[in-house]
Amino acid sequence: MPWRTIDKEIRRIVDESYDTAEDLLVRNRELLDKLSAELIEYETVDADHLKRLIEEYAVDNISPNGSVPDSLQPNGHSRNGHRK
Repeated sequence: MPWRTIDKEIRRIVDESYDTAEDLLVRNRELLDKLSAELIEYETVDADHLKRLIEEYAVDNISPNGSVPDSLQPNGHSRNGHRK
């Protein structure tokens, strides 16, 4: 039954995406804590301020266009989602 195969693949993608997101949040906890402290103090942060925080506190190098580093790509997928 093809729908079972589709369901399994959807479940795999969702689980993998969840794990990637959780890993990103856990590894960048210091950045999130600093950002939340800045937001409590100043109520807003502009793009330059956020960029400085990311450059100083982010565990991974984050490009200005927001692309995901290769280290965070799930199981051999390239940035366009295709297998390497």
